[in-house]
Amino acid sequence: MTTNAESPWGPSVLPNKWQRSYWQRSVGDESLLHHGREDSLPDSADVVIIGSGLSGATTAYHLLSAEARPRTVVCLEARELCSGASGRNAGHCRPDAFRGFADYAKIHGEVEARKIIASERITLDKVVQYVNEHEIECELTLRPTVDLILSKEFERYVDTSFQLAKNAGVDVQMVKRLGQDETRDYTGSPIALGSYVWPAASIHPLKLCLGVHRKNMALGGYSLYTHCPVVSVAKDCDSWLVSTVRGQIKAGKVVFATNAYTSLLLPELAKMIEPCSIHASKVAQAPSEGAPLEPTMSLRFSLDRFYSYAPQPDRSAVLGIAAQLFPNKSMDDSAPSAEVEEAIFGSILQVLPDHGYTTNAGIPVQGHGGYEYSWLGVVGMTPDRVPLVGQLPGKDGLFIIAGMGGHGMARIFHCAPTLAEVMLGGQWDPTLPAVYQPSPDRLQREFETASD
Repeated sequence: MTTNAESPWGPSVLPNKWQRSYWQRSVGDESLLHHGREDSLPDSADVVIIGSGLSGATTAYHLLSAEARPRTVVCLEARELCSGASGRNAGHCRPDAFRGFADYAKIHGEVEARKIIASERITLDKVVQYVNEHEIECELTLRPTVDLILSKEFERYVDTSFQLAKNAGVDVQMVKRLGQDETRDYTGSPIALGSYVWPAASIHPLKLCLGVHRKNMALGGYSLYTHCPVVSVAKDCDSWLVSTVRGQIKAGKVVFATNAYTSLLLPELAKMIEPCSIHASKVAQAPSEGAPLEPTMSLRFSLDRFYSYAPQPDRSAVLGIAAQLFPNKSMDDSAPSAEVEEAIFGSILQVLPDHGYTTNAGIPVQGHGGYEYSWLGVVGMTPDRVPLVGQLPGKDGLFIIAGMGGHGMARIFHCAPTLAEVMLGGQWDPTLPAVYQPSPDRLQREFETASD
């Protein structure tokens, strides 16, 4: 359990005590987690970025490495470094290869839907390129990912989705459809009806985020202050006044890399970016010898009932659960629910019954049967299923990169360089979907929530 100063929004928003994720536990007492905690804030900065997760860190990197870079960039974090979704997710870099195309097309049209799918593959390539170029040790492992078909209902849906995407020109050359026997041999699941397989990766998201911040510091002009909640951003003549619990900073430009917490500072976006709790669990290496658990997997019983599985280098795994199963719009990530813990661990027992995991009468017991511990995170969901990236309309100097919808690892490394380019007076990257921009029409439009 981690303890910080009291939250300015009360105990249920950015709570000062929470269960640490596997990623947070595994980096131990890394000094950068609390960087700048006791330091005085500067009076001014060219750019202030609110949020130290991958969106904030990567945007800062592209600003600082640009030819027309700002002189000073300040990054502010409410709690310890990367304590939001980037440090509390399930460890996937899993691009959507086709499944979301039909829903994206209904909302945004086929052209933009194709770009959304293509962008996630571009993101994976950019993550690999960045990690290799800067030699960041973050356990990046290129490996296949599997949509495991566990019901006739999902089988009909996913087969139809694949055909629709293919017919519309989505590049599905790297996607393979496996039959029942092939899937059982590949995944070890005796109940699977089939699967779809395509290239993806697993990664240690917090180590990646730490690596980006270190690179930012090496570029110069970068200051990081953790445990420094921002409470308001207000116009101040020709600049913006960023007020925190520790003082104020005048900024020429401000970036809201605030994801699920955006409405705390931009209440007008409360319906556009909603918080949603996500649960994850750590399980030990499968007790059964030789269990074939190499690919990452999405265990798909239906559109709204699915679980994720991400193997780790030591052959343990991180499990996640669909937000739709236990919908909760809370910003309280202090402690996981016992009911959800049972659902997550129970999914592995059901899908992989021969791997040796056990419970005590259906209850996972910490340290027994392969179950270790669980934690909560909070993601930012948008009604049109895509993030907000760009300048906020009517607010010169205010920018946003938020609302990743649980797909941040497959979106940020494509979104952040485009945002930085736009902030420095450049053009929008034509390969990034234009519908990500927070246009007035988009912010005013009402959307029907689409299934993931």
